Amino acid sequence: IAFGHHERYDGSGYPLQLKGENIHQCARIVAVADVYDALTSDRVYRRKLRPHEVVEYITSLGAHHFDKEIVESFIKYVSLYPTGTGVTLNTKERGLVIRNNKDKPTKPVIRVLYDGKGNRTNHYEIDLSEKMNVFITGACEL
Repeated sequence: IAFGHHERYDGSGYPLQLKGENIHQCARIVAVADVYDALTSDRVYRRKLRPHEVVEYITSLGAHHFDKEIVESFIKYVSLYPTGTGVTLNTKERGLVIRNNKDKPTKPVIRVLYDGKGNRTNHYEIDLSEKMNVFITGACEL
């Protein structure tokens, strides 16, 4: 597994340039986890990325680098916006993620702290999985 986690699904990896199902399934899982861990950790040469940025990056690599089914499973179980992350909604409201929805990772429960004009609010919660027209536009500092 350690030997094969740098192999890429399209055969562009190393050390053996294995392709697709020829890469051990555990190595394919570790490959996704390794990239996620590397990019969400601070390095001396760059700052860490936020989880949703890393998931977008991993998704953008698609079937070229990773097994698509493994990526889909990984995204389902990793929090794009971990509890405590500040987020901005399309309504311009800002708040904190207080709970994630496993079946809808892009639709967590938000405690709204600021209204669309930037004024502090009496805190209230929005379950984005129940609001089709409200969604996160990005992470933010609060």
